[in-house]
Amino acid sequence: MATEPLPKTFSDINLSMKRNPVTKDLDEITNEKAVQASVLNILATGPYERLFRPDLGAGLKEMLFEPMTNLTASRMENRIRAAIATQEPRVTVTTVTVTPNEERQLYDIFVTCVIKDTTQEIEVTQTLQRGR
Repeated sequence: MATEPLPKTFSDINLSMKRNPVTKDLDEITNEKAVQASVLNILATGPYERLFRPDLGAGLKEMLFEPMTNLTASRMENRIRAAIATQEPRVTVTTVTVTPNEERQLYDIFVTCVIKDTTQEIEVTQTLQRGR
């Protein structure tokens, strides 16, 4: 009698640092939420921001002060694809869309990924804005 393999599960801590009310441990996120949080973390992190992991992140913040053109948006899309492909082995990127909004001086980012070995699709949206 053959048994089917158990589906893969992924887990991570919740970066909001909330505690579980019962166990008093840090709250845990699982499966697609854990992978989605990892992708968001890659988008929000720049090179050399993480101790012992200088290569982590897409480095998008340094592009915020480039001219707001479709060329810059295309360069951001390429950085996002490369960063997720090298730093998040659990997913395959299907679409990356970066839309510049000159009126509000921000970029809207939309990423769609498929978790490998499954058909589970995750969507990540992020808004990057110049800070003072």
